[in-house]
Formats: sequence, structure tokens, C-alpha cells
Amino acid sequence: MKLNKCVLLALITVSLSISQSWKVNLKLKLFDSTAVAQTVSDHKAEADRLFEQGNKQYGRSQFKQALKSWEKSLTIYREIGNSQGIANSLGNLGLAYDSLGDYPKAIQYHHQSLAISKKIGNPFGQGQSLNNLGLAYDSFGDYPKAIQYHHQSLAIFKKIGYPFGQGQSLNNLGNTYYRLGDYPKAIQYHHQSLAIKKQIGYPLGQAQSLGSLGVAYYRLGDYPKAIQYHHQSLAISKKIGYPLGQAQSLGNLGNTYYRLGDYPKAIQYHHQSLAIKKQIGYPLGQAQSLG
Repeated sequence: MKLNKCVLLALITVSLSISQSWKVNLKLKLFDSTAVAQTVSDHKAEADRLFEQGNKQYGRSQFKQALKSWEKSLTIYREIGNSQGIANSLGNLGLAYDSLGDYPKAIQYHHQSLAISKKIGNPFGQGQSLNNLGLAYDSFGDYPKAIQYHHQSLAIFKKIGYPFGQGQSLNNLGNTYYRLGDYPKAIQYHHQSLAIKKQIGYPLGQAQSLGSLGVAYYRLGDYPKAIQYHHQSLAISKKIGYPLGQAQSLGNLGNTYYRLGDYPKAIQYHHQSLAIKKQIGYPLGQAQSLG
């Protein structure tokens, strides 16, 4: 009986030892996974910070600095396996290379971004990548390919019900057809884009579409209509406080009045455009107005 009791005590002791050991190991495992989660979270926060830093730099036309920020964010997103972050960084790197005039590299990055968006099933990302590819091919001078990608982008944005994206794609199609010299088709797409921008209440986009319509009608030789659209664009740019848009509209009005042979009015508008470009520190624009 005593022996059995000793054996029983020994078994209980072993059980307790195992139980205590299991608890210690569990605590260690939990601590390890929390530490890993914190590390991943910290890395993601740093990648997000660099990504946003790049966005701000790009907005200030600091394209080389933005490029460096997005390259760093891409490296971290890859280290932690964040697919969405990788796709976003690749897409923005493509935009930076496009702005720097390296169109083959821009196209390469947009294709990589598109592939990841397809893999993770993100139609919004696919639409944006296709749109960006269209812009890059447009800059590269391959207009048929640009049109192809803008149409694909438009189809996806329609499917997922994203009107802002539809407006972008339609606007870009209008711009590409304008460069091809097909002004009636450009006007058609800009009118469609304008309608969506009015519907969703996007005044900046409306001002841009109206300006594009003015330029297209100018090319067709319909100067009264061109003047009408440039005045509408100017009014919206003034209302929302968009000085660059105001300067562009005034410059376009100057060009149109020049074509009409009304040189005093042309000079008046170019002076107004020049004053705004000086105010916002836009030397290229100033050179154009002076010319």
C-alpha cells in the first residue's frame, strides 16, 4: 500500500512537472510570436511612413527623392511579405519613372504591380495599373497600346462601380485621341468624363475636362466654343482656388484670341496668366507666357 502511494505521488509529481514545463514553454512561445508580430508591425509602420513620404515628395515634383522613398518602402514590404504594399510601391515607382521620362522602366514597374494585383485578386489595383500603363505608353508615343490599356482600365472600373476611375480612364482616352489628331473622338470622351465628374461632384476634374474640351475645339477651329469652355474651366479653378488651372485657362484664352486676330485681348490674357505663374513660381509656364 505504501509502495503504491509512493508510485502515485511520483506519477503526480511527474504530471505536475510536465504540466509546469508545458506552461513555461507555452508562455515562451506566446512571447516569441508577440515579439515577431511587433517586429512585423514596426517594419510595416516604417514602410508606410516611407510610402507616404514618397507621395508627398512626388506631389512637390521631387521625383528622384520620391523614387528613393518608394524603393525603401518596397524593400521592407518585400521583407515582411506585404503583397498590397509591394504592389502599391511598384505602381508608384512606375509613376516616378514616367515623370522622369524613363518610360520603359515605368512600363516594367506597372506590369509588375498589375501582376501582383491580379494574384491577390484586387480589381481596383488592376484598374489603376492598367490606367498607369496607358499613361506610360501614351508618354512613350505608343498610342494604340495606350488606348488598349485605358479601355481595359475603364472596363474594370465599370465592373466594380468606381465612377472616379471611369472618369480618369475616359479623360485619358480623350487625351490620347487628341494626340492622335482625332479631335471629334477626343471631344466625345472628354464629354463623357465631364458628365461623370459632375455626377460625383469633382470640381477639379470638371475644370480639367472643360479645359481639354476647349483645347480640342480650338484644334477643330471652333474658337467661340473653345472660348466658352476655357471660361467655364477658369471660373471653376477660381472658385476652388486652383491657381495653376487659372493660369492654364488664361493662357488658352490668350491663344484662342490670337487665332481670332484679337491681339489686344490675347495680350491681356497672357499678362494675367504670366502674373499667376510668377506668383506660384512656375518658370516653364512663365517662359511660355512670355513667348
